[in-house]
Amino acid sequence: MMPSIPPEHSGATPGSAKLTSPKAADTAHKTVKIRHYVARLMLLYTFLVLGLAFGYRFFYELPREAALLEGIQLREVASVDNALKFSLTRIELVLEDWAYWDDSYAFVQAPQQFPNYIPTNITTGTFDDLGLIGIQYLNAEFQVVFEQGYDPRSQSLLPFSSLDIDVIARLRSMDSTEDDDGFLLHSEWITSALGPAHMAVSTISTSNADRAPVGYLVFIKLFTQEDLSELTEMTRLPLAMLALEHEPEEWLPLSAGVLEAGIDWQRTRALLDQHTGLPVMGIQIEHEFSQVPPMLSVGTVMLMLGLLAVPLVILWIVELRLVRPLEHNAARIKRMVEAKQLSELAHKFPLNELEDIRLAFNRAVVLGQEQQARLQDLSNTDGLTGLANKRALDEVADIMFRQAKRHQQSMLWMILDLDHFKEFNDTQGHLAGDDALRQVGNVLRELTHRATEFAARSGGEEFVLIINGMSEAEAEQRADAIRVAIEAMDIKHPASSVAPVLTVSIGALWLADASSVAPADNVDRLLDVADQALYRAKRQGRNRVVVTTYNGEA
Repeated sequence: MMPSIPPEHSGATPGSAKLTSPKAADTAHKTVKIRHYVARLMLLYTFLVLGLAFGYRFFYELPREAALLEGIQLREVASVDNALKFSLTRIELVLEDWAYWDDSYAFVQAPQQFPNYIPTNITTGTFDDLGLIGIQYLNAEFQVVFEQGYDPRSQSLLPFSSLDIDVIARLRSMDSTEDDDGFLLHSEWITSALGPAHMAVSTISTSNADRAPVGYLVFIKLFTQEDLSELTEMTRLPLAMLALEHEPEEWLPLSAGVLEAGIDWQRTRALLDQHTGLPVMGIQIEHEFSQVPPMLSVGTVMLMLGLLAVPLVILWIVELRLVRPLEHNAARIKRMVEAKQLSELAHKFPLNELEDIRLAFNRAVVLGQEQQARLQDLSNTDGLTGLANKRALDEVADIMFRQAKRHQQSMLWMILDLDHFKEFNDTQGHLAGDDALRQVGNVLRELTHRATEFAARSGGEEFVLIINGMSEAEAEQRADAIRVAIEAMDIKHPASSVAPVLTVSIGALWLADASSVAPADNVDRLLDVADQALYRAKRQGRNRVVVTTYNGEA
């Protein structure tokens, strides 16, 4: 049996490979760490998410919210306009009740015949109850039948003309508003000497409206702070009347369906005189919903924080499940390269693809170890006999000698030489000679199967055996047993002068204690002593064993 040869003696390390890479291979291609690569991807993801979030907010949500808020403010302005129109409608209802009254119809046609109509129906109480500042009766020719003004502040009657309202001119411009039967009901905002007011006009007829109109009844109602408070309650918006301090063109009509300044917390609109087109009064509207949507709402911020947390989680998972296992195994491989000795990676990867790479690496290492072992066997084994060759003999002999010295063991050194083997080759042929050598190798291998026993073919028909830990008697018996076993192979050798079969001569050296060998007596010197014993065995007639005992000097 051939003992294992450690790396310092074998010249090639089992399970190892010298790994070198050209300098160009280190610099030809720039690499980046996975951690940095993933961090860059996550940074790109972050910028992309932020860009998409800001873009979505700026180009979609903000315009949509602004349009929604503008729509709300437009509806609030429209609600004020509708509430004012409703106040006009209420005075129209009262006006119609008076205009389509038989007494009014008769009075306009013949006022002298109804002297009690005015004192009975038109008093200061009438003005106060209806909130009027002026009442005017006109016939069909726009002639004044009766007119009266009223000052609610002093609660006194005053001339209608003092109101500074040209009713007749306005009525002449309303001809187109009459229906086919000549009936008219119209109201509009006007400017009076007492302030902004609305004027309502209705044709006068019978209660059943079955007669042609005979004139016009005009009510002038002052727009007061009480009316504004009622309007505020109706619209649920804070409102205020403003003085007409600006040029007419600077006032936007209340009925305009646009927001002159976009979203604002308050805005000013004007009630226009339909006849003149000039502002009657200004109304300041304070919007209920006026806050401009912020660029970043709470919901948007929370969404962005949630999206930004995604790369952090991904980085943590990549670090834990990918980067650290890779760095661990990469450092392990680096140490292997520095030590010039490969071994399997034990640290498993949590990802299937990386684990496949690890297993493939391990299989490559095992394959390399097996190939290296085979190469070592081939370099240390005799190809014909299967025994150790001369190279292995030189290395193992030194190892066994040092082991025996360290443990103070006995040693047996044997050199075997097949008798007249040249003549065997000449007469039987080289093929028969090779077959005979193989059979001898098999015998020696069977007789040296322990860890302390070693057999080698040192060249040609010569073999060497080394056995540690054997007594002198056992050494002689073992040597002779080998001689007998080879002769017992019964390989015919007609050209031999010793015997008709192939035989062997053995020279041996037995050491009682390897540690007692003189420092000058090395392996080569001990083999020389065994070789001298072989020479004596041949001289004594061959096919015999000669054992020499070491006596302190080889």
